[in-house]
Amino acid sequence: MIKDNLKILIADDKAIMRDLLKHTLRSLGDFEFIDANNGVEALRQYNIHKPDIVFLDINMPPSDGISALIKIKEKHNNAFIAMVSAESSITNVKLSLNAGADGFVHKPYNGKNIIDILNKYSKHIDKKS
Repeated sequence: MIKDNLKILIADDKAIMRDLLKHTLRSLGDFEFIDANNGVEALRQYNIHKPDIVFLDINMPPSDGISALIKIKEKHNNAFIAMVSAESSITNVKLSLNAGADGFVHKPYNGKNIIDILNKYSKHIDKKS
């Protein structure tokens, strides 16, 4: 079951992609959104807001999502982070998961892959309880 009132950090260098993900998420529940346009900003926003879920784009100049993922996980090992990319090569997926990502979403977003991440988050929370 997807929980409402989650804080979700969306980090992508393209505002249109952040807006598209928010639109998809709004169709699934009532969430609070935090934006970041690169990896450095994602780390800063994470430390301020402590979101429940993070969606990190891999390619965000000048600081990429993998670097942000590693830095967030170093300080907050229970952070739930899904990497997103239009380039879902085996290399990108493995790199993301090996760096500690909890999931991977291929762009463009669709309801099913976002629901899968939200359900995975629910299981992640159940394990912590």
